[in-house]
Amino acid sequence: MIKVVLFDLDGVLIKDPIFSTVYAAEFGIKQEDMLPFFSQEFIDCTSGEADLKNALRPYLKTWKWRGTVEELISYWLKHHQLIDVQILNLVKSVREQGIKVGLQTNQEKYRLHHIWNTLAFNKRFDYLYASCELKERKPHSGFFTKILQDLKPIESSEILFIDDSLHNIAVAKDFGFRTYFYANYEELKKFIETL
Repeated sequence: MIKVVLFDLDGVLIKDPIFSTVYAAEFGIKQEDMLPFFSQEFIDCTSGEADLKNALRPYLKTWKWRGTVEELISYWLKHHQLIDVQILNLVKSVREQGIKVGLQTNQEKYRLHHIWNTLAFNKRFDYLYASCELKERKPHSGFFTKILQDLKPIESSEILFIDDSLHNIAVAKDFGFRTYFYANYEELKKFIETL
């Protein structure tokens, strides 16, 4: 029997286009000019090893940003929060069945705070598992180990892990989680109705 359902954030609950694509088009820069940041510094931020404000500062000129780093983060947060209301309604229906729900995500701390507090996900979910807090990113095994430690005595087979990454799904399966690869709302809704 499933006791906890863990929903992925980006790609499942939030459906925004990739930030670098939108930003590059708006500010007339090449998306490739943003890749160095996202391939290293941003990963360090999502692992809790670096602060986004400090990591972004060296890129402001290359990215043609004329404001402060705080204003850039604010812009990023405002343009990266398209919540899928249908999925949120599924979260609510699962919770109404008496099943606990959690948010699991590779995330840096400023966006996490915005989503959890400003967008009030803290009122919609019972658990939060974010890479910046766990100091481990999906699909690394430490991410899953820490979830299981926190949810004891619940067994991994009693946890449903929903994600849009096949790699993350494969590792979750290795840990004994029940898994669901997310492709679209309609199929997920049918699956959730079987819980």
